[in-house]
Amino acid sequence: MKYINIYHADYWYSYYNIGNFKINDINSVELSILNTKNEYDIFFNIDFYNIKGIEDIIKDDEYIEKGDINYDYFISQYELLKKGKIKYFIGSIYYPHYYRDIKNCNLDNNSIFELTSPNLKPYYCVIFTNEQNSLTPENIIKLLEYISLDLFKEKFNFEMYDYFDKNKAQELYNKDYVY
Repeated sequence: MKYINIYHADYWYSYYNIGNFKINDINSVELSILNTKNEYDIFFNIDFYNIKGIEDIIKDDEYIEKGDINYDYFISQYELLKKGKIKYFIGSIYYPHYYRDIKNCNLDNNSIFELTSPNLKPYYCVIFTNEQNSLTPENIIKLLEYISLDLFKEKFNFEMYDYFDKNKAQELYNKDYVY
């Protein structure tokens, strides 16, 4: 069992439709996978983007800008996602003091931990999925269970850790946004 921790309060504002945040707008999420129910016992970190999230970063010229040498490859991977020919692709893999660009993220039957950089294991990656729906906790769990064998060469079950409830989210929102 692994646990999913989403640190950003605005994710929970969206999940509970608080203020101008809406559940249908959860098109990307930054999360940590934990080994135990301890937020400091991090197994791995992931940013997920669904199709709408990818379209937003393309429109806003973020992540990989139009002039980048990897831009055309990124767009070709996105097109494969949209056509349903692939379920996901890894956009980048990060190591301490190093990262792999999109063209060097193919797992080729390796676990993500086997893609080392001079004696370092990765701690974080960006994954683009063909998910059409909002990245709700239920969809995140489904995605992680689907790709865990590919990424880690081990099948894991997942559950959310330290789930914000609506009251806690509303209380934080009132502190952050209501003056």
